[in-house]
Amino acid sequence: MKAYTATDIDFLKVHVSDGIVWTLDGSSLPQSSNQRIVDFLETDAVKNVECVRVVGSHANARLITGLYDKKINDEIGRLEVVTPLVCATRAERRDPELTLYHMRNFFVAPSLGGFHEVTSVDYPAYALEAELQEMPKDAPKQLNDLMRNYLEAHPAWRPLSFIRNIDEFSCAQLLSIILDPRWYIDRCNPNRVAKLNAWLGLNPKTQSGVIKEVNNSWRNHDKCSVVLNCWYQEKMKLEIFNNLVEFDSLPWDEDNVDCPIGLAPCDFIWRVWMSHVDNATIATLRASQIFVQFLRHTWLSCIYSESIAAGNFSLFRAKDFFKYAVEAASFEKHMEN
Repeated sequence: MKAYTATDIDFLKVHVSDGIVWTLDGSSLPQSSNQRIVDFLETDAVKNVECVRVVGSHANARLITGLYDKKINDEIGRLEVVTPLVCATRAERRDPELTLYHMRNFFVAPSLGGFHEVTSVDYPAYALEAELQEMPKDAPKQLNDLMRNYLEAHPAWRPLSFIRNIDEFSCAQLLSIILDPRWYIDRCNPNRVAKLNAWLGLNPKTQSGVIKEVNNSWRNHDKCSVVLNCWYQEKMKLEIFNNLVEFDSLPWDEDNVDCPIGLAPCDFIWRVWMSHVDNATIATLRASQIFVQFLRHTWLSCIYSESIAAGNFSLFRAKDFFKYAVEAASFEKHMEN
């Protein structure tokens, strides 16, 4: 494969709509390939292409994983993804021709959702989404070996595994729902988590429906439920409550495995829950919001780990995030092991 010298006119843009791949090659018009993903990937359309661009969406997950395989086999030069917000409205995102057109005129920094190359850091989220899409709706909610491999390869899994009794399947679901935290960056205030919270339904009305187990009571109910299932376990709630009442909410300076549930440094989410325990909705909402904030910050930090290694400051500093020094120290020890 020759050195990468492509300009925008050379980029092949592809997008999946209703299972069919659409393309925009160079300055030509968008057109349907009339082929499903598996068939399209075997055609000459993606042979020896210098750069392929795709919207980083759930519909394109299987296409992205297939193209990534071609990239690592040197069958294409680069594979780049961009935020689904390349289109301003849902109606535009449902139109493959408009989506492909908008991709030609989207010039935003990668850190704000612009085009970036797909690497081993990005791949696991799309692979998880592609596998989860193929699970029968009535299948047991558990990971198979392939999904577990993708989860363990995901950059966010190491930080997430710090939390005791974290639910693997729910975390896999959540990572595949988000796909890329850069898709939810507020361009006016990049540190804010509000856009991601909104996408996940982390608001009092939706959270109340989830707690009361009222199906689809408010928008993004299912996503809010997935967030809760990552960290919350009803059967442990009373034990944690009693431990925090008896011993206070200060974390113990002990190994997490030897510490009563709720009191270990890794149980920081439950201590947030306990601080609002008089209101079940607000308690779970605030705890889920802290969980998502933790996920987002550590995930972004892993994405930019090469910059960190080059001498820049980490985007996630444990001492700035955690309330207690013992929590920060325990997390740092976990990440070093």
